[in-house]
Amino acid sequence: MRLHFSPINTLLVIIAFGWLLLFAHNGLWAQFSIDDLTNLHGYLSRSPASLMVDNLHYWSTSYRPLGGLFYIALYRWFGFDPLPFRVACFALLALNLGLLWRFTLRLSGSREVAFLALMLAGYHAWFVDLYYSTGTVYDLLCYAFYLGAFNLYLGVRAQGLALAARHLGILIALYVCALNAKEMAVSLPVMLAAYEVIYHWRALGKSGWRWPWREGRGVLVMGLLTVPYVIGKLTAAGNLAENPAYRLTISPGHYLHTFHLYLNPLLYQEHVFRDANTIQLLLLMLGIALWRRSRPLLFAWCFLLVSLLPVAFMAHYAAFFLYLPMVGWSLYAAVLLVMARSLLVSLLVRLGRLQTGRVK
Repeated sequence: MRLHFSPINTLLVIIAFGWLLLFAHNGLWAQFSIDDLTNLHGYLSRSPASLMVDNLHYWSTSYRPLGGLFYIALYRWFGFDPLPFRVACFALLALNLGLLWRFTLRLSGSREVAFLALMLAGYHAWFVDLYYSTGTVYDLLCYAFYLGAFNLYLGVRAQGLALAARHLGILIALYVCALNAKEMAVSLPVMLAAYEVIYHWRALGKSGWRWPWREGRGVLVMGLLTVPYVIGKLTAAGNLAENPAYRLTISPGHYLHTFHLYLNPLLYQEHVFRDANTIQLLLLMLGIALWRRSRPLLFAWCFLLVSLLPVAFMAHYAAFFLYLPMVGWSLYAAVLLVMARSLLVSLLVRLGRLQTGRVK
C-alpha cells in the first residue's frame, strides 16, 4: 500500500508520543550518568576525523562510532550540559514512533493495528534507561536507522519492484549507520529475507535462481555487507566479545534461557516464565499465526525471535535491550487485539440477530 502523510496519521503519532511523555517526561531533566562520562571521555580522547573513518570502516572494533559522533557533536555545540543531550534523545524517541507507525501500517495495512502497536511500544516501564540515560542513545540510533532502512525497503517492494541502484545506495548507508550505532542491527538482512518469504513467496517461487539478482538483490547486498562486520567484530583484536560481560555462549539452551529472562519483564512478570512455558507460548503464537494465515502475525513472530539474537548469547543483561524486539511484540499483540475485537463484534451481532428473531 502507498502511504501518504495525513493530519490523522500525524495526530495518532503525537498521541502516542504524548503517552510516552505522560510517564517519562522527567527524563528530560536527567543528569549525566557514569556511562555518559565514560563515553564522552573515550570519544573526546580521539579526533573527530578518526571517528569519521571508523564510521566508514564499519567492521572495525571501534566502539559504536555513530554514537561517538552524537556525543562529540552535542558536546562541541552545547558543552557539558545534559539538557541538549536529553532533548536529542527524546527527539529520537519521537522519530522512532513515527518510523514504527509507517512500519506497522505497511505490514498490516490497518491504521487500527498501527496505532495499537504505537501505544503498546510507546512506553514500557522496564525501558526506563531509554528515558533517563543518554547512554542508551546507541539503541535509539540503531532503532531509527534499522526501521528507516526497513521502511525504505518496504516502500519499494510493496509495489512489486526490485530495488534500483539509488535505493540500494540509501539502504546501504542506513544499514551501515545502524551497525555503527549498535550490534543489534545485524539481524536486518535476516528479517528482510523473512519479509520476502512471508509477503512475496509467490514472486520468490516464480523467479527461482534469478531472485537474488532481481527482487532479492537488497537481501543479497545486506547479507554481503554483514559478513566483514561479523568477522571484524568477533575476531579482530580488541573486539567487544573480549569483555567478560559481552562474551558469547552460543547454544539453543542459552538462547531459550535468555529469552525467558527477557520475557518476564516484558510482560511485567517475575519468575513466571521458564524454559518449558516459554516454548509453549512461542508454539501457541506460531500456531495462531498459521491458523489465521496472518502474514503480519507470522512476520512479527519471526521478528521478536530473530531481533533478539545479537544479545541472546551474552552474559550482560538489560531490559531495554528489548527496545528493538518490542517492534515484533507490539505488532503481534496489536494484530491479535484487532482480531479479537472483530471476533467479539461478530459474536455480538449474531447474538443480537438471534435475540431479534426470538422477539419476532
